[in-house]
Amino acid sequence: MMKFTLDIQSSEQLANICGVFDKNLDYIASNLNINVSNKGSDFKIKGENTPLAVSVLQDLLTLSESKAIDFGDVDLCIQSLNNPNGTTKSVTINKSETYQYSKH
Repeated sequence: MMKFTLDIQSSEQLANICGVFDKNLDYIASNLNINVSNKGSDFKIKGENTPLAVSVLQDLLTLSESKAIDFGDVDLCIQSLNNPNGTTKSVTINKSETYQYSKH
């Protein structure tokens, strides 16, 4: 299991990322075959695609600063991670560990 904290500025932003009744988190979990839970801005993710889920949540954090999040936005974030363009994305967790993975 991986724990990390998103730099969320307001309760509205947190609600926007998680979705109504955590629907966005459930959607991410079902699409990436992971388990995700949170207490405020502290998230716990368990599963093989944990680094992908962290990246999706970080992308949603950026998006949530300027707009409301819907399933279409979640889909775009997930698809952008799965597009083969040969780049490696770095994810920083708790400012102490950096995970790198290649997009497939």
